[in-house]
Amino acid sequence: MCRLVLGEGRSTMDDEFATLIIELKRRYTNPLMKVLGSAQRVNEIRVDMPLPLLRDMVYGSMEHVLWDYVAKGVKPDIDKTAEQLTAMLWGAFTPVQQTMEQLARFHLEVAEALRRLEQS
Repeated sequence: MCRLVLGEGRSTMDDEFATLIIELKRRYTNPLMKVLGSAQRVNEIRVDMPLPLLRDMVYGSMEHVLWDYVAKGVKPDIDKTAEQLTAMLWGAFTPVQQTMEQLARFHLEVAEALRRLEQS
């Protein structure tokens, strides 16, 4: 999927194929958008940033990590990179006045959402 979107999906002039790529990207990012939207509604993440920008921060950062793999075959350390990206993004998404209790609850809700997603 990554190679398709990063390579073919960006260079195509075929409207039908481009529409298909857009739909696949929507389906792929929809679970995150739902979680982010829910978190914003209860002020667990910043409400002053639009959801598409938050989504782009997540997937854009992953995309750039994967570019080296797709283009040069340089495989990233997945665990280390995931930890680093999570720390960076969490710091950017967290409201300034966020409490530790709210952070813990959000963590549990995200874990539960991921569990349900994996079961479907």
